[in-house]
Amino acid sequence: ANSSRAAVFVSIHSNGSTKSETNGTEVYYYVDQEDPVVVAQAGERARLAQIIQDNLLRELGRKDGGVRQNNYIVVRYTQIPAILIETAYLSNPGEEVLLNDPSFQDRAARAIANGIFEYLNLN
Repeated sequence: ANSSRAAVFVSIHSNGSTKSETNGTEVYYYVDQEDPVVVAQAGERARLAQIIQDNLLRELGRKDGGVRQNNYIVVRYTQIPAILIETAYLSNPGEEVLLNDPSFQDRAARAIANGIFEYLNLN
């Protein structure tokens, strides 16, 4: 990601929990307080995460799991605004069905793309 010259880094996942009733959509970002480049992006990372979360919630209608910070490796060392998306819980039977539904997948992809466009002010 760091050598790609991309404007943003987006990692898309399906969450899991030991409790099958856990559900919802979450977006994570990370700010490494020891990396001055990443510290300077703290606001942009949070803004990207919130925009994507808002678009996903509007499009998918899932429970709002929030925008959170976490030290996930895929966003830890990234030198551009980076987020990790948890679209829904694979461990939740109802959300597992949704995650396997092409229509749900298309809506999630559209929400993410629209969020990126919004973040980049392209729409």
